Parts: sequence; C-alpha cells; structure tokens
Amino acid sequence: MSAGGDTVPCEHCGTPFKPRAADERFCCNGCGHVYAIIHEGGFERFYEIGAGARLRPVEGLAFEQRDYGWLAELAAAAEGAAGEGGAAALELSLSGVSCAACVWLIEKLADRSDGAPVARVDAGRGAMSLSWEPGAFDPVALARELQGYGYEVGPPGAVPVGDASLIKRVSLCAAFAMNAMAFTLPRYLGMPEDFVLAGLFEFVAAISATLAMAVGGSYFISRAVRALQAGAVHIDLPIALGVTAAFGGSLFGWVAGYEPLLYFDFVAIFIFLMLGGRWLQERTLARSRNRLAERHGVPDTFRPADGGAPQPLASIAPGTRYLLRPGALVPVASTVAREAPFGLGWISGEAEAPPVPPGGTAPSGSTYLGSGEATLIAREGWDSSLLKRLTAGAKAGGAEAAGDPRLARIISRYIAAVIAVGFGGAAWWLLASELPVGEEHERPRLALQVAVSLFVVSCPCALGVALPLAERLAAAAAARVGAYPQRHGFWPRLARVRKAVFDKTGTLTLGRPALVSEDAIDWLDDRARSALVRLAGTSPHPVSRALAEELAARRVGAAEFADCEVAERPGRGLALTGPDGAEWRLERDERALADAVFARGGETLARFEFRDVLREDAGEQVAALRRTGIEVYLMSGDREEKVRPVAEQLGIPPEHWRARMSPDQKAAWVRELDARDTLYLGDGANDSLAFDVASCTATPATEVGLLQDKADLYFLGRGLGWLGAVLPIARRRRRAVRRVVAFSVAYNLAAAALALSGHMNPLLAAILMPLSSAATVGIVVSGLKARAGSPAGGRPVSRLA
Repeated sequence: MSAGGDTVPCEHCGTPFKPRAADERFCCNGCGHVYAIIHEGGFERFYEIGAGARLRPVEGLAFEQRDYGWLAELAAAAEGAAGEGGAAALELSLSGVSCAACVWLIEKLADRSDGAPVARVDAGRGAMSLSWEPGAFDPVALARELQGYGYEVGPPGAVPVGDASLIKRVSLCAAFAMNAMAFTLPRYLGMPEDFVLAGLFEFVAAISATLAMAVGGSYFISRAVRALQAGAVHIDLPIALGVTAAFGGSLFGWVAGYEPLLYFDFVAIFIFLMLGGRWLQERTLARSRNRLAERHGVPDTFRPADGGAPQPLASIAPGTRYLLRPGALVPVASTVAREAPFGLGWISGEAEAPPVPPGGTAPSGSTYLGSGEATLIAREGWDSSLLKRLTAGAKAGGAEAAGDPRLARIISRYIAAVIAVGFGGAAWWLLASELPVGEEHERPRLALQVAVSLFVVSCPCALGVALPLAERLAAAAAARVGAYPQRHGFWPRLARVRKAVFDKTGTLTLGRPALVSEDAIDWLDDRARSALVRLAGTSPHPVSRALAEELAARRVGAAEFADCEVAERPGRGLALTGPDGAEWRLERDERALADAVFARGGETLARFEFRDVLREDAGEQVAALRRTGIEVYLMSGDREEKVRPVAEQLGIPPEHWRARMSPDQKAAWVRELDARDTLYLGDGANDSLAFDVASCTATPATEVGLLQDKADLYFLGRGLGWLGAVLPIARRRRRAVRRVVAFSVAYNLAAAALALSGHMNPLLAAILMPLSSAATVGIVVSGLKARAGSPAGGRPVSRLA
C-alpha cells in the first residue's frame, strides 16, 4: 500500500489512483492489459511520444463484446461505391484519442493490418478516415483491434470543434498588427512630416488596419449586428463599436491631416488582442468537448427480420419484426420470440440481466445480452419509445448554456451605458460646449475625438480578454485532476452548488460488479481457467465481463477451447463442449449461494460472488461535501437491498436516498430539490431526464456516452477526488471575476470622465486600454492561482475549501 493512502499515477493512462498493494501499477485491469500488449507488439515508443499526456482509463472496454455489424454494412457500401479499380473510403468517429502518441499508435496498427489500408486520424475532430483496396482489408477486424487498445470506433458523426476560422483570423490579424506597428513606429520616434517616405508609411499602416478590420473586425461586427437583428444586445457590441470608431477616426484623421487621430497601429493591435482572447475561450471548450467522440450507441436504422435492407428507425411501427445483434440496444418496447437476457443497466442502473421469457417484453433502451441474433416484434413506434425520449435532448444539450444571469445583466447595462455616454458626450461637445473664440470650427473634430477616445478606452477588455482567460485557467486546473468542462456558463452555476445528487451505479460505484471470491479462480487448474475464459469472453453480461476482465489481468488464454462454440442457455447461462467431449458451463446458481457457478459435467468447480464497488474515495468525498455544508442525496433505479448498503456505508440518511426510481421519478425529485443550486452526477440514459432539470451536471467518461453531450462536465478515473478540486476552483473563479468586474467599472468611470472632459486623446486611450487589459489579466491569474497544497494543484484530495 502507498504510504498514508497517497495516490500514484497509472503507468498507462497517468490517472492518479490509490494502489491496494505495493506492486500495483495500474488504475484498472484494462490499463494493465493495454500496457502489456503495447510492449508485446513492439510499440514501446508510444510512451516516449506521449510522455506527460493524460489518457482515458481503459477499464473494461478492451474486454467487451461489441456489435460491429453496422461497420460491416458501411464497409460493404464503401466498396460497392468504389467502382472498378477504385479505392474504398470511409470516415468514422473515433474516441479515446488523447495525444500524438494515440495518433501514432492507431496509424501503426492500421499499417500492419492485412490489406495495408491508409488511415488518417484527426484528433481534433475525433475522426478517422480509411482508404483501402476493395476486398483486401477488413475494417471490422481493425475496429476490434483498436478496441483492444482502448479506442472506440463509431459511426461517422459530427463532433463539435469550435470556430475553425478563428485561428486563421488571429494569424492574419497578428501579421497585420505587426505590419501596422512597423510602419507607424518611425512617426512615434520623431520622423519629420516632410520625410519622403512618410506618406507611404501612413498608407501601408492604413492598408494594414483596413485588412485587420476586414478579417478580424468583421467577426465582432457581424455577431453584434446579428444579435441586434434578433433583438438582443451581444457582448461583442462594444468591441464592434470600439474598432469601428477607432478605424473611422483614423480614416478621418488621415484624410483631414490631423495627426492626433492617426492610430492605425492601435486598430490592428486591438483587433488582434480581442480575437486572441476569443480564440482562447473557444479552443478551451472545443478541446474539452472533443476529448470523447459522440457515441451514445443508438442506431439510425433497424434490420427487418425478412432480410431486407436496413430501414430508418423512425419507420418502425407496432408489429414490425426485426433482428437484433448481441450487445445492441432495443430501440422500442418489443415482444421477445425466444427467451433471452436483456440488461437494464442503460435505463435503470440495474447491473443484473434477467431473462425475458418467450412472449415477454424487452423494454426500450435495454441491451440484448444473448449470444446469437434475436428476433423481436415491436410493440410501439419509435416516436412513442422511451429511448427516443431519453436521446432527444442529446443534440440540444450540446448547445451553449446561459452564463451567470447577474453578470449577464451587468454586461448588458454596461454596454448600454458605454453607447449612451459615448454618443451623449460627442453631442455635448458638438452642440453645447464652450470653446475659445476662433476655435468653434474644431467642434466636429473634438466631438469625434471624445467619442473615439471613450469607445476605445472603455472597450470591455475585461470581458474580451480577462474572462476568457479565467475560463481557460479554471479549465486547465480542472483538467489536472481529470475533470473537463464542456459547456459555457458551467463555472458560475457550479459555484452556487449547495446540493449534490448522485446516481448510484457508475457514479458512486464503478458501474460493474467486482469479483469478491477471487480465490475461486486460484483453485482452478490451467485447463479449467482456459475454458472459463472462452465462456466469459463471449457474453456482454456484466458477470461475464467482470470474470473476463479478471482472467485477462492474469494473462489467461482460451488455449485448446479457442475454437469451441459457445451455446447460450436462455435464462440459465453459457455452455461449451471441449475437444474431449466434456461439457463446461457458466450459469446462474439455482441454490442462490452465489451469483454464478462454473461447472464441468455434473461437478461444480467454482462459485463466484460479486458486489457493487464504490469508487475508491467515495466515502471521504461525500463526507467532505457534508463538512462544507453541501447536502448529499442518492437515487437509483436499482433494488432497495442494493441501494441501502451503499447509503449506509456513505452515511446518507434514509430521507436522502431512494431506490427503484424510473427516469421520470428521478427528474421529478431533482426538480423538487433544485433551487438553482443542485449538482447532479449520473452516467446512463436513465439519468437523462434528470440532467434536463438539474442546474449543473457531471458524468464519468464511460463507454456509454449519451450524457457526455448533455453534461456540463465529464471526469476521468476511478475516484471522485476531482469533485474536491473543481468546487474550490469555481469559487476562486467567481471571486476573480467579481474583482475584474469591479476593477473594470472603476477604471471605466475614471477613463470616461477624462475622455468626456476632453483631456484624453485617442493615443492616450490606446495606451490605457492595454494597461487595463494587463491589470485585469493579473487579477484573474492571481485570483485563480492554486494555493500550496490546494486541490487545484494537480492531485485530487478530499478538502473542499
């Protein structure tokens, strides 16, 4: 054991975990398995290329049985469309890609595949493109191999990547800004007005500022205009007014020959700074979103039982007979033709998979866990199904969420005040100001100077640069503990959290049963272990998956049983006949002495018991939440006898936990509890409706990713230590933002007074603006800087304050 219960990094993925033994090196069996096959395959350079990178824990992904029938159909269609002598091409979604090492490994695995396909991985989009000679390559085989290494191949789909044009705009505006500075600097250094090249220098600076306006200024102007057309005031409006006023004033000064209004260099620099701040914000969100691809597993089509072509899921109707492959979701409530097991974990959190008898109903959203294709008869249409309801919000959930309402009101009022004061000040200087005799003709110039100076000096640098930086710093601190925010407005809502509501399975627990009786495997001889590997490895049932994972960690292979056919016995278990004619079985324990029995012929060889496993630090994190005044609640679709021990172990009082809850009941309870101060943590489709009503949401990075597109945050690892880090981060960010806003208000009041009094020209405004930006950035950096030993420093701990 590690001293004092300290965490150590997993040797494969880097996730901090608490080892249970002194020689434990991996956070899960999956990571140990992948680490071993990487070295066996000669890919040790993977760890050199990815030094320091944080990967997603593999967990049970490498051992699961996945249905790739959809990929075989896509590959066949791609080869059919290739034509004679052409190459087949296919683009697929790909999740689990975390760094350049992942890209290198995936492309190496593709290169050594039969048929030598050309594979190109786009980590930013979470996509992989394949090109191959028809008939020479099997994409399904590559997908299964990649799954064994911890990467998930999915159907092609759109993955949010942010505004890709921003980086191009930023790069171009950087060049324009440097050009404008270079050709304006001689004037600041005392270049005579009659210098032969003075006019050319001014012309080049003007062209550079014009190009910056066309490329960068148009970004803010167009967004502000679209918002106004929609009846809203956008944060980009004062930025748009500032750059427009600055550019217009510079053009006027150039044409009128009035040097104090010539600041083309400032226009270009200002646009570059504003775009850079916006790019930082968008890049942070895009990187968090793209850590995982969209992969909620709901197909777009179903396969008719008569063998016809796949049909759109929306066309399924009561009475439709269709086929379902092992591991696939049941799209609509359906009648089962023969007895088969259907897992309810995706919709209820129930880890068990009870058999459904012939004529019984498989619920919409359940998972078929049999060993062969099943024939089902739809009892409802797609539009009426639970699965349709649970997945309908996934796309909408990815939209940007609203930010802090109070801050939004402050920003709107600030924008309105800047506009009103700017135009009001210009009107006063134009119409009512008293000027010395003989200088009345200066009114238009002075009015324009006041307006330009006010818009320039009052442009919301705190909003355009400092607040995006606060988002990035907070996100970076959260990433160090394995938490990744992915929606706008998350941090203000998290700072208000006073209630934490946990789903049990997959959130407080690890989402799959753990083998309690490990010594039962130790008592088996090598031949029996090989038979058990073959049996457990063919079924996606949670018990089989747990056994397969444990055996894989012990490096047990199927050996002589590798080619033996495994038969499913509906409602009982699995069986195979060995080369010597002996029958081996993995089945339910009819005597209820254990969860599963392994037998040869009439002899029981082993009994296996399983239990729900709490995340390793769940107890201390729940206790830490309560110490800081946060109320903790627990809900589950599981049976009461499974929920009660977890609640008692965590010290959650009876009135704060409920069992056997449907998705609708979960949503109703969250709605009852929520006063814009609730954090809901869930991991499955049964939590989807509760996610829609909770103020703030989080989900683990699991193999079922529906909620990753709806959640405000997803987290990696086997523990909840990230929770003890992100809450203080949110509160520090809130304090820093409030200080920035306070400074911005004070600064703008003072600057506006100088501008309105006529004591500020645009050049002074151009100097004050970047200084105010530097000050607001300093406030953010110091406010979000992690204290020594604080959670944000990179290690999950239990303290919340």
